Amino acid sequence: MNNKIEKLNDYFREKFKIDFLNENKELSSEHVFGPKIGISAVSLLYVYAFIEKELETKISETFILEEKFASFDSICTLFE
Repeated sequence: MNNKIEKLNDYFREKFKIDFLNENKELSSEHVFGPKIGISAVSLLYVYAFIEKELETKISETFILEEKFASFDSICTLFE
């Protein structure tokens, strides 16, 4: 498993009580703004900042505009 994916999962587990890699695998493809997860836009900005700063991964404007910053699975494609 990619170390950055594990760190991102740790962040979600700590901040939002969602463990996409273990207990909540079925939610990993769900839209993070959707009713099953319900993360706010402001909270997602914190996720964005965590990825760019702590995981040292640049997120392009295109990635956002193409709605790839939408689910845990799609966000993890940044690390491939």
